[in-house]
Amino acid sequence: MAAFFVAHPSGSQKRSPTTHRRWHAAPVPTAATVADADPQVTGAVRLASWAGLKLTAVDLGNLRLALMSLLPNLAGLVLAFGVALRSPR
Repeated sequence: MAAFFVAHPSGSQKRSPTTHRRWHAAPVPTAATVADADPQVTGAVRLASWAGLKLTAVDLGNLRLALMSLLPNLAGLVLAFGVALRSPR
């Protein structure tokens, strides 16, 4: 840590000139922009328009959200019926 800071006459510690140059020499690269928010929804919109349906990305996103919340509940319901209807041995 001593190489990182150098003593300053005012009593405070400052970064060494080498560290300062290293940190401020090159700008930070920006993150790449993402063309589509969700490629799966984009592909589903293309497939729906090919099939002749007038659906938007918001419609398909909401459908996917509904299915993700309903499928575990339906699986639990099927399991409950399976256990209830199981024949005693």
